[in-house]
Amino acid sequence: MKDKEVIFHVSAPSYLEFLTTILAKHDKSLYKVTEKKRYTFKYLPGSSRSRTEAIDVNNQNDYAEMAKKIISQNLMSKSLN
Repeated sequence: MKDKEVIFHVSAPSYLEFLTTILAKHDKSLYKVTEKKRYTFKYLPGSSRSRTEAIDVNNQNDYAEMAKKIISQNLMSKSLN
């Protein structure tokens, strides 16, 4: 299996695209996300079992922090394998 390097840019358009994708995956495409009309959510890291470890994602900065944690977890798990 080959590892691929992924470049991830945190920006307003990518954040809006992420929110739109979440709605589509949950069959909620009826709701529209715009620059002025966004929604918040909680992200529970994959290995977490407790809701106390959930990350509140309220804005683009929180989204960037969530992305950093996901990327670092993936890198750590690959280095252990």
